[in-house]
Amino acid sequence: DYRTQSRWQYPALLQEHSCIASINVPLRSETGVFGVLEVDHTEPRVFTSDDINFLTGLASIVGQSIHLRRAMEEAEQVLQQKNLLLREMNHRIKNNLSLVSSVLSLQSRRIPDRAVRNELDNAIQRINNLSLVHDRLQMFGQMDAQIDAHSYFGDLAAMLRSMLPPGIKLSTLCSGSMPGDCVESLTLIANELVTNAVKYAYVDGPG
Repeated sequence: DYRTQSRWQYPALLQEHSCIASINVPLRSETGVFGVLEVDHTEPRVFTSDDINFLTGLASIVGQSIHLRRAMEEAEQVLQQKNLLLREMNHRIKNNLSLVSSVLSLQSRRIPDRAVRNELDNAIQRINNLSLVHDRLQMFGQMDAQIDAHSYFGDLAAMLRSMLPPGIKLSTLCSGSMPGDCVESLTLIANELVTNAVKYAYVDGPG
């Protein structure tokens, strides 16, 4: 009873709400004590060891929950910052690829040697393919997701088909799913296979 003892200070907040008895237990986490859990009563009361044990257990649960919540919020902030940096990096990559392609295209128009122009055009084609692949990869943010292979490579083939010379046909035949962390490697392999096939497989005519 705060009114009949002099050891503890009688807080103004408790006086305002007519609370005359209270018990406090520490809120703990893995990093130590960071607060208290307090129970107040409006009548004189002697808190037993059972009361203390119960509140100590409750404080442990509350403390761990608060600590977990803070950790989750911090992790979410870090993830948001990383995603922001990743989007900025991808934007710069796309702009740089576009700039390189434009510079090579201008250079190709100024060179009279057909063989050199052909090599520059091949380089431009490959850069454009990389830009398309890069755009496609940005659609998959969750690397632990399962990607439908038929749908994905069908869409990829449609993008590559628009860049093929007239008369060249490109079709896909695949099924099942693939993990998201394999998409980048498989996309680059598929792009390289298509590029080499178009360049070397049908020297005498389209196929």
